[in-house]
Amino acid sequence: MSFTITTLGNCGNQTDTNECVGFLIDTDESFIIDAGPGVVRQILKSNRHCSEFSHIFITHSHGDHTCGFPYLIWNYFYEKLNGITCPAEINIYTFDFLKDGLI
Repeated sequence: MSFTITTLGNCGNQTDTNECVGFLIDTDESFIIDAGPGVVRQILKSNRHCSEFSHIFITHSHGDHTCGFPYLIWNYFYEKLNGITCPAEINIYTFDFLKDGLI
């Protein structure tokens, strides 16, 4: 199996030159791993759309891994309003207590 990993950010804090944690994994399907504050901007800078991803993994509850999550979900709605086909379902993988806090 081959795959591609795109680093969206790998820093513990967002600065003018660094983004918080986030990765894209492309195999037969595409995944988002973590959603730091700049996740949507970084996805768009990668010439991708949030709506390409129906699987989101959040590894833990630190803000540099989660603070971009609400904007990420909102962007699915925004892309749909602009005529981009979105997944019928977005699968979120994380700990139950964290999922309860995110959605």
